[in-house]
Amino acid sequence: MIKHGGIIHYHDTFYVNEYEERLNKIFKDVFGSGGYDILSVKEVKSFAPSVSHYVADVRISHSF
Repeated sequence: MIKHGGIIHYHDTFYVNEYEERLNKIFKDVFGSGGYDILSVKEVKSFAPSVSHYVADVRISHSF
């Protein structure tokens, strides 16, 4: 459960050239197209060639 305006601090690994698309798909599948706002994305470290560990702060626009 998360309240309106809550922020999820999300960690995952993605191919370097796909992280934006994959983050949007993950959050759109759960919260819908207008239910979230990605505030920031940072690369934490390299995980493998062309794969990195990322962290994203995502604000949720409505309660669940």
